[in-house]
Amino acid sequence: MDLRIAILWDFEPLHDAVMALEYGKYWYRNMGEGDQPEVVDVRGLLEHATTKGTVVSNLAFANWQWMRSYAPTFRQHGIRLVQLFPEGRTNQNRAVMEMEGEIKTLASRDDIDAVLVIGGDARYPSLEQLAAAAGKKLLGIGTRSLQEDPEKEKAHHDFAYYDAVGRPLQGSFATFKSVEESHSVLIQTMLTLTSQYGEEWIQQVRIKPAMAKIDSTFQEKDYGYPTFGTYLSDQTTVLERRHFRDEQEPEYRLRPDLELTDQQAKNLQRATNDNDLSPYYLRIAAQQGVRMPRPDMMWIGIDIYASFLEDGNSFASFAELDDECLEQLVKDIPSATLTDAKKIRQVLFKCYIFRPSEDGSIGFHEGVQTLEDIENRYFNLMLARIGNNIREPLDFYALSRALTDSEDSADRLSRLYKEL
Repeated sequence: MDLRIAILWDFEPLHDAVMALEYGKYWYRNMGEGDQPEVVDVRGLLEHATTKGTVVSNLAFANWQWMRSYAPTFRQHGIRLVQLFPEGRTNQNRAVMEMEGEIKTLASRDDIDAVLVIGGDARYPSLEQLAAAAGKKLLGIGTRSLQEDPEKEKAHHDFAYYDAVGRPLQGSFATFKSVEESHSVLIQTMLTLTSQYGEEWIQQVRIKPAMAKIDSTFQEKDYGYPTFGTYLSDQTTVLERRHFRDEQEPEYRLRPDLELTDQQAKNLQRATNDNDLSPYYLRIAAQQGVRMPRPDMMWIGIDIYASFLEDGNSFASFAELDDECLEQLVKDIPSATLTDAKKIRQVLFKCYIFRPSEDGSIGFHEGVQTLEDIENRYFNLMLARIGNNIREPLDFYALSRALTDSEDSADRLSRLYKEL
């Protein structure tokens, strides 16, 4: 005799499980929000149900806000929808509670012989117990979990897997690349950037261009991520993330407990060593509008300007000043260019060492009398532009190397910084 069946759909876990079958286990990264596509083969599942008996009742539980695409199919097959109002999209416990109540109601109905539960890859032990207590047969349709659960099949008088009775939307199950495949490139990128900038924490905006240089084929969408930001934030086994409230973007560093090869570990240690803070300081200065020539050129350039000061020179224009500086600079550094001379002058301009004379020529500010005056103004500018824009304490030896190409001015920089 055909069974008289009441169908209970735990629809959201079913939909999510089928999405994983159709689009891979990372489907939610670019399809997890907003209206959902119709991927569940509702017709096929109902056809399977009719091979077991006559469907008397058909009830589905979900937050239907995201499931509009299923509306025509549900109407066509007379499926009654029960709206759940979860705090988020997933509310399996609420659905189970509703189904428990429905089975208790069905216990008194003589026109129902069996309950067919259609859901995802979970077991429903409470429903099994209630159906047995009500004297109803329990049928089931579900998806395969990563580890097969033989008890799930034993708990039902009849159980079918979704992929055996439902038709796949894609014709074959689509997959994304395993994100672990990208980790070697990501680690190499972070090591390179850490070496380049002299610190562990790297701004998000710098990471993708650097990854592209190492692997031009890298695309986060190949791993199921809609944006590079979502890709980075999900790599918690490789990266640590921080985001200060006053910063537009987060920063990332390699996890301290990450297992690196011996060579990678040496590279990281070398990159984060204090000796590598000098280029980092210069990059901070550049971000603050002070673009330096090489430290040795800058320090020699200050000596050249001190000689101009001592000789009482004035210049008709900055172009003349740059030409004169370059003429002196190439005596010490033959590879120096006019661009280097301009950078020296531009840095010193920010130090307020110049003032126009009454005749329109360019001379020195009256407060600048000696080489030490020029050096102090230079140091104070750089201490302010760098020291005020990093969170870590200044390493004055590294800063001295960045500004003068030697560590000789470290103590002097420390004293000046305390006076600021």
